[in-house]
Amino acid sequence: MFKKSVKVLVLASVCGLIWTSASIAQYAKKGKEVFQRLGCTACHSESSSAVAPSVKEISKAYAGKPKDLEDFFLGKREPIIDKSRFGAMKSFINLTKKISPEERQALVKYLLSF
Repeated sequence: MFKKSVKVLVLASVCGLIWTSASIAQYAKKGKEVFQRLGCTACHSESSSAVAPSVKEISKAYAGKPKDLEDFFLGKREPIIDKSRFGAMKSFINLTKKISPEERQALVKYLLSF
């Protein structure tokens, strides 16, 4: 009986992990679409920081701080990286303020997925 309970518990845990991974992947996919639609790719590439911080730099700087990144997109917080280039980003913050909370969360999950 104990072994059966353990098997059921393990199976439920694995199913939960698979569902969570799929959910994160769906958010990241939606976030990538939002990232492209808003024109973020004009300045932010995955690895180059020639024009603006790269997506990888953003991900590293905001790792474990999704609320800080979301607040930044709402205009409630200053950037925590490369503040000298923030002037060009201000008009885009007006765009990120206007997207739905779901799209903003997807954008955050996408950026933190690197």
